[in-house]
Amino acid sequence: MGGDAEGFRPTRHLEIAMRYLELIEKTALERPDAEAVRVSTGVHLTYGELWASSEALALAIARRVEPGSPVLVYGNKDPLMVAGFLACMKAGCPYVPVDCFSVPAERVASIARQIAGGCSAPLVLAVEEFPRVDDMPPVEVLTHEDLCRIVGAGFREGSKRSGWILGEDIAYILFTSGSTGDPKGVEVTAACFDNFCAWNVELSRRGGEAPCGVDGAAPADVWVDQAPFSFDLSVFELAGALATGGTLFSLAHETQQSMASQMEALAASGATVWVSTPSFAGMCLASAEFAQDLMPALRLFLFCGETLPNAVAARLLERFGRARVVNTYGPTESTVAVSAVDVTPRMAAS
Repeated sequence: MGGDAEGFRPTRHLEIAMRYLELIEKTALERPDAEAVRVSTGVHLTYGELWASSEALALAIARRVEPGSPVLVYGNKDPLMVAGFLACMKAGCPYVPVDCFSVPAERVASIARQIAGGCSAPLVLAVEEFPRVDDMPPVEVLTHEDLCRIVGAGFREGSKRSGWILGEDIAYILFTSGSTGDPKGVEVTAACFDNFCAWNVELSRRGGEAPCGVDGAAPADVWVDQAPFSFDLSVFELAGALATGGTLFSLAHETQQSMASQMEALAASGATVWVSTPSFAGMCLASAEFAQDLMPALRLFLFCGETLPNAVAARLLERFGRARVVNTYGPTESTVAVSAVDVTPRMAAS
């Protein structure tokens, strides 16, 4: 997985806390006003706000479920989704991200049944309205209003590090279709997540032109967040942005419904790192606006989840003369990706 990257070391069995959480906490303490999450709709959270929100939610989760119990986090790109993920990790629980637009209600019910097992009703952090269908098992739902109330009330004492996930504890469970079309839960441990973070950070900074926000020496990266959180591709930007003190710039569902809205949002994003499927980038290339002038700070394209067509890579290299194009590969079970290659003009033309 390579060496340490800007203070990020892979988790080892002697660690006392998940490194990913430690780094977010570091930024929250040293640069609390730095922007952690910004959505194309204008909603945003600073690192101080993100950390405080996740602390309050972690305590609420710990009062309701036992450590190790999967918690379903339902919604789209609201910053409360990210706060919910961190809160689950702090409460010692794996988070189960489910997108409210791309996952049908019947599939949500199937996921809820699987994480419930033979236990009591699973906990749901419903950032958006949770679906009700006939085959939905009993669930305990914290609505958006509940979540805002919990966050607004704050907390007297933060979460205990001894309760954070660590090592072989499950960090998250992603449900994929597999070969049968039925939801299949893939469990990823805290150690695997930390090791992927280390590799991801090193990969994104290869070439020596990346800013560093952790020590405050320079502006941090802004990572484009396009894929639903229920798609493992999104772990690329969740890990890369927050582990380095950068900003997660999320393209909300409504923004993605219009090419004009997307281009307007991207122009205002200040993005430096792009993460998406190749097909999404190919769609953006249909607009003549999609070029370096639209996003002058963009320095890196990271692709995963699909085959990267040579034609798409070639057009990106032509339109974004200051950006690297990196193609990665890996199954969900291997924590997003395990291999990467810098695509050169010669490779793209072959």
